[in-house]
Amino acid sequence: MEYRQRRLVAAGVLALSVLIVVYLIFFTPSESNIATPTPTTATSSSALWTALSSSAERDHKRIAGVSLAALALTPGAAERDRQSEQRSMVEMPQWMSQIESTPEHANCPDRAERTVEVSNSGELTNALESAQAGDRISLSAGRYEGNFELVASGEPEKRIWICGPRAAVIDSGGSKNGYGLHITGSHAGVWGLTVSNAQKGIMIDGGDFVHIDSVGVHTIGDEAIHFRGNATDGVVQGSLIHHTGLRRDKFGEGIYVGSAVSNWGKITNGDPDKSDRIAILRNRIWDTTAESIDLKEGTTEGRVELNAFDGSSLTGADSWVDAKGNDYVLQGNVGMTSPEDGFQTHNIDDMGWGQNNQFVANTAQVEGPGYGFYIHDADKTNNQVSCSNIVSNAESGFSNKECTDLP
Repeated sequence: MEYRQRRLVAAGVLALSVLIVVYLIFFTPSESNIATPTPTTATSSSALWTALSSSAERDHKRIAGVSLAALALTPGAAERDRQSEQRSMVEMPQWMSQIESTPEHANCPDRAERTVEVSNSGELTNALESAQAGDRISLSAGRYEGNFELVASGEPEKRIWICGPRAAVIDSGGSKNGYGLHITGSHAGVWGLTVSNAQKGIMIDGGDFVHIDSVGVHTIGDEAIHFRGNATDGVVQGSLIHHTGLRRDKFGEGIYVGSAVSNWGKITNGDPDKSDRIAILRNRIWDTTAESIDLKEGTTEGRVELNAFDGSSLTGADSWVDAKGNDYVLQGNVGMTSPEDGFQTHNIDDMGWGQNNQFVANTAQVEGPGYGFYIHDADKTNNQVSCSNIVSNAESGFSNKECTDLP
């Protein structure tokens, strides 16, 4: 009898021990199973912004303060990428179509010494590889799949032109798939055609006097058109640029000039990227996630004239135009809807950039909490905001700098 009782007691002790171990493992609080308070959901977009002073600041860009609750609700980079790639294309805003924009060249410009007709990707690749000064590479309507490059240079009076109707579409196959059209030669031109489905649309690397004329660039992972690597005296005009930033929203500029100082080491051997005297004229830019036009530190003496911007899709930037270069003239542009300011300048790292720019006769219907014109380091950068500019619906006002009567 005593033996049976001892066995029962031992079994009871063992069962109790098992129950204690199970409780310790599965039911005691730990870092992984302590209940996390649910963050308060922001009730409106205005709750994400806080007022900013107009004093000089140390940051490269003016960034609005975000509440902790908003940060908790912000998706991570992978989720943002996924959402961007699924973003639907926005049609041109109706107001843009009402702005007259007569093209500089109604047809592919210049007289060709030799015309090379192409109708498929292989023929286009061969024509680009064998191009010589005075050539006109003429694309018929259709889809040209792949990444294409022009290395050859033309001459001042014998430009190499790549021409086609808007229905001639260079398609690189996806928003992470390289450059749609890469130009490294000088005295070249692109007219009329469409570039889409690439990580970067048209990249001009070091080529001088390259003209981009009346093209369409859309459905792009990063920026649509980029002049960099000391590419000088280029022109982009009369073009339709939209649906960028599908890979990363902060890289989704419409037109990008130069390189950030952080990239000078790999782009220009550590020297400023002097992609100077770029003219950006009569383009319509909308549905970009970063600036319509980004003018980087190191660049000078460009012109930004008679363009139209719509910032309704801006998520990776807070203005239509960011002028970080020097001695630009920005005149006669029209912009609508921005998450912060219309036009901005920035003095990056106090290196002497973002200076001596002039803003004349622009129209800024901001629909946002910032200024029509925000001038970083306004007291020492000599940027001029003409009183001829028109600003409406900018909660902070016309500008953080008093306007000037420019000639």
